[in-house]
Amino acid sequence: MEINSLASEAELFIIAVAVSVISQLLKKATPIPSAAIPFLAVILGAVGGLIATALTDDSNYVACAVVGAFSGGASCGAFDGIKGLKTIVAEKLATNKDLKAKASQTESALKAVSDAQEQIESLQAKLLSVSATAVSTIGTTGVTPTETEAKNE
Repeated sequence: MEINSLASEAELFIIAVAVSVISQLLKKATPIPSAAIPFLAVILGAVGGLIATALTDDSNYVACAVVGAFSGGASCGAFDGIKGLKTIVAEKLATNKDLKAKASQTESALKAVSDAQEQIESLQAKLLSVSATAVSTIGTTGVTPTETEAKNE
């Protein structure tokens, strides 16, 4: 099966030029990341292949869409898309490492807060014990601990 039966050289050229122009417009006029543009070019090329198939009364839509996708990808630089994807993945991994470090710091801080809370609870228990002792001393002697200390001096 020759490429001529799928799409003519003129159709491939028109698809490549149209996809290249549209890709550049998308890159400059929209907030779409540059790394995503080559993948959009492949989709636009496939659509261009389908349009060319419909305009030429060809019946092999799938094959023309594939040829259009290759033409669109080639016009925009599929290699740049893969390189851009690699950059995005590396950035996400770096962000993930930063988040893990922050999570570890947060975990350490929470452990310190938990330890401090246990110490506070221990001190509260000791304070209650001392208070209970003071109340029982007052109840049995009728004298407050400070009055007892004043008499002893």
